[in-house]
Amino acid sequence: CLSPGQILNLYDIHEDEVITMQDFLQLCPALIVQLDQRRCLKMDVLIRYRSFVTPTTLGTKAWGYGFVCLIIISISGLLVISLVPLLQRISFDGILQFLISLAVGALTGDAMLHLLPH
Repeated sequence: CLSPGQILNLYDIHEDEVITMQDFLQLCPALIVQLDQRRCLKMDVLIRYRSFVTPTTLGTKAWGYGFVCLIIISISGLLVISLVPLLQRISFDGILQFLISLAVGALTGDAMLHLLPH
């Protein structure tokens, strides 16, 4: 693991100077190699991180929360649909328009969230 001063000395850059864009571009390969090899990370930090986040606990928590959210969303949708026949005919048209616009908005938002990363 090289210190910042050692990396600068490798490329004949003095520590007192301001690093220009060209200097930074020269330093990038050395910085990337050090990040890739992970030699500069302290072992106790790695051990604490690995013991805190394991793939099995992370996966089971994600699946558990996903199923709970799915059930809550599904039940709320079924609850609203079951209330529609109980409404009076006067307010039925307005509520139906609201539910349709809510569905269109939800589907559009979901499509945007799926398409934005691409």
